[in-house]
Amino acid sequence: MGFLGELADIAIRGVTGYASSVPDVKNAASVLVLAETQDGWVASEDFLDAYDVRIYDLSNDQYDVKIMKQHDFEGGYVLWNRTKDVYHTGVGSCVYKKVERHLKGYGNQAVYKDREEGDDIAVTLYRLSSTEYDTVRDLERALRRTFGEYPAPVVEPVKSVSAEPKGQSCLARAKKAALGFFVVVVCYWIVRFL
Repeated sequence: MGFLGELADIAIRGVTGYASSVPDVKNAASVLVLAETQDGWVASEDFLDAYDVRIYDLSNDQYDVKIMKQHDFEGGYVLWNRTKDVYHTGVGSCVYKKVERHLKGYGNQAVYKDREEGDDIAVTLYRLSSTEYDTVRDLERALRRTFGEYPAPVVEPVKSVSAEPKGQSCLARAKKAALGFFVVVVCYWIVRFL
């Protein structure tokens, strides 16, 4: 196959790949637009599917460009645990990414734990430029006032364990180690001279 044949093959793969990803991108966009309507709560699974849609990248011949990553925005989000009727709110300069990180276990661990245990989590998004607030901090305060805060998980207190073995201080252990080292050095020199 000559140069023109390879070029045609690349073009065909690119057009085919790009065209096959267009319906997925449109569906993802509609899910995320719904999440921004403030009355439009979307299921966490739908959000993650939409966020993870990739479009075909001709330059490296694979589906690797997360299209929604290019459209991320500054604003706020609310994660609603419908099962327990509690909310987690937050803000950021990349809202899609922040929500994705929470849902995948890199944010609020209580939200992630509840999601992993099967609780129904829904998402809504607030684009800062579409609100009456001038800063993300103002938006954050308003979201917290409206929705409250996600309850922190109850953690059993850990019993205090002494770092020192019974009856030995750190100094006593250091003396034993030094004595052991000294014995090894003396034995080495005795063996060497015999």
